[in-house]
Amino acid sequence: QVRREDGSLWREVNAALEAEWRLFAASPLASVDGRLSLHRLAKLAVRLRRMDGEALFHVRRGVGPWGVALQALDPDQLDVAYNRAPSRSA
Repeated sequence: QVRREDGSLWREVNAALEAEWRLFAASPLASVDGRLSLHRLAKLAVRLRRMDGEALFHVRRGVGPWGVALQALDPDQLDVAYNRAPSRSA
């Protein structure tokens, strides 16, 4: 929730953000391929978890009208031998 400098809620901005979130979640453009809404992606995650024991999604930035979209990944395509030291966060 966005707050003003005095700590009070910035109601207009929060309402606009929530409206955009609802549009994004209902849009098929929530997925990289432009076919699945956020609700359908969640259902896919449940189905994948039931079938494979896991669900893996890549958050793609700079994609679609909201600048973000999700891409379902096949965990079998991950290289289990790949390993690297974690990067340092600022």
